[in-house]
Amino acid sequence: MKKVFAYALLLLVSVMSVPQAFAESGEGKQCSMKHKDCAGKGCDSKDCDKCDKYECAVTGKILKKAGFFLDNQKEIGLRAAPAARIKAIKMDTKKGYIRGKAEMEIFELDLKTKLSETKLDVEGLNAMIDQFAAGFSTSTKAGVASYAKLKAVLNEQQMTKAKEIWTAKESK
Repeated sequence: MKKVFAYALLLLVSVMSVPQAFAESGEGKQCSMKHKDCAGKGCDSKDCDKCDKYECAVTGKILKKAGFFLDNQKEIGLRAAPAARIKAIKMDTKKGYIRGKAEMEIFELDLKTKLSETKLDVEGLNAMIDQFAAGFSTSTKAGVASYAKLKAVLNEQQMTKAKEIWTAKESK
């Protein structure tokens, strides 16, 4: 019984630290770009598209870059159709982020419930953890694919211009 309890405690600590590490990965970052929402001082909001403060690094990267492209579409030479594609990628990413956060919260609730049962179902817990990990992996890979789509919207000239604008704003 002590072995099962020790295993369950170890499992709880390890599983609960993963979402916490995931959640903290975006905290403490300051805005690198000076924009009207936070004037370069850092946002109070974790979900600022311009500050890369999302809990998921891939999501933050997509939304920060998409926001930058849309904010500078005239300078970059972005037309209506590509801008609409960027907006769609941005919206899909935000929706996926919200779903992912909800799934993580549900997983944590289910895990706590199962761990509080008198008799632990270690195999069931392991299966639940494996299922969550597989979903996390799938959603992260989908995020990377979305980021690739976002970068592919701009042609070479537009990307060069975007980099010039970015560099100029970073140096201010």
